[in-house]
Amino acid sequence: MRFLTRYLFGCLFIFCLMSFGLKAQSITGNWYGVLEIRSSPLRLQLTVDSTAEGLKATMISLDQSRDKIPVDSIRLENGQLFFIIKAFYIEYEGAFVANRDSIEGTFIQRRHPNPLKFGRSFVTKMDSRLRRPQDPSPYAGYFRKEVKFINEEDHVTLAGTLTYPAIKKGPFPAVILISGSGPQNRNEELMNHRPFAVWADYLTKHGIAVLRYDDRGTAESGGNYASAGIPEFVKDAEAAFKFLQQQDSLIDVTKIGLIGHSEGGIVAPMLASRNHAVAFVVSLAGLGINGVDLLADQNYWIYKSEGISEDTSRLRQQYIKELGQIVIRAPNRNEIPKLAAHVLDKLYDISLKPGEKAKQSRVAYNAQTALAVSTASMLGILKTDPSTYLPKVTCPVLAVNGSKDIQVPAKENIEGFQYWLAKGGNKQVTTKIFDQLNHLFQHCKTCTIGEYAEIDETVAPEVLEFVTGWISKITAGDK
Repeated sequence: MRFLTRYLFGCLFIFCLMSFGLKAQSITGNWYGVLEIRSSPLRLQLTVDSTAEGLKATMISLDQSRDKIPVDSIRLENGQLFFIIKAFYIEYEGAFVANRDSIEGTFIQRRHPNPLKFGRSFVTKMDSRLRRPQDPSPYAGYFRKEVKFINEEDHVTLAGTLTYPAIKKGPFPAVILISGSGPQNRNEELMNHRPFAVWADYLTKHGIAVLRYDDRGTAESGGNYASAGIPEFVKDAEAAFKFLQQQDSLIDVTKIGLIGHSEGGIVAPMLASRNHAVAFVVSLAGLGINGVDLLADQNYWIYKSEGISEDTSRLRQQYIKELGQIVIRAPNRNEIPKLAAHVLDKLYDISLKPGEKAKQSRVAYNAQTALAVSTASMLGILKTDPSTYLPKVTCPVLAVNGSKDIQVPAKENIEGFQYWLAKGGNKQVTTKIFDQLNHLFQHCKTCTIGEYAEIDETVAPEVLEFVTGWISKITAGDK
């Protein structure tokens, strides 16, 4: 999934950066740099402030979104700047050069070191080096409307975009796009890709209205993402559904469905299991197995993709599964470090290289890992059990995966959808595994997470065509 992007076991290679300073007055303000990820550079803006508590900083990945990412910790030792971003498993070490008008250092994320230099000059967009040919034209030939709606239960106002066809009058069948893990804007923007903008464009051009929205606490939506998990995301999606039901002159309220990607592939069927007005569900690389097994499998395949040995990758899978089981059974999150101490020690031993262990103590690693697995969002994923909701889904379901997905392995999860939906008696189920596609449904070569940004394609055309054709058939009443 794009799923666990924000955590230690993280999946999406979303690149971020943070802050430092020799003296507060010499480092405060904006710094700009370019993180070179092979063929795909990412522009970063680092903003540093001096407060009574010390230096504070945020970072914006300018080619991915405008969301500010906080720095967890910054320290200065003998002119060397250090920072850690726990949620993305990132370290940076740099030093001032010249007249303190630049910082040179090394950015490390999950064992991948990259040189990174910050300066004071803004870096303009490098369009020619970051081609995204599927991005919609601003003159798309359909109507676009900026909207807001309210999750009444949680008192959260969500902002989004509603697109609908211009070639004929409504009411139109409609879908709600539900994003994967991590705070995502309405385009599900990552690595300079905007998958939901591409999906909305294609679907709308084929006669289907589309509502996509910023996650709570992200971009223009209110609320707090950090304190929310899957139960809250289900309520947000239901608020979007109720909003479309109120647009009865534009939307055919009997033909409103859900498309969920990755974590959204949990939220969509979970909502449909309790709201039988949902007309259909499409899972794009969603979970068909429980969250603990998914996280363990995901770690195995990601480690293998990074060239780690089979034995070590299998051990990582085993220890992550043990840790996940402890986490979901813990009486409260404060007990996790103590209850999981033995597993955390084993993870430290196999996960860090000697040089990394010299920089991060066992105590610090264990505390960081325990914190990462006990956030509201991560707990929601770990506690996911498709057996509790998939058998209750009665509407038509389409579940698709890519054969090269290392975040949500295709075979096990598709089989999970088939088994649990059949268990509930649902006979309107279609599944498909697309050959040679990754978690984002891109044609891939190495099929690693790091390759996502290097691929020009955002969504494979055959997936867009297949899913849209299925929805058109369902909403035409031809079942």
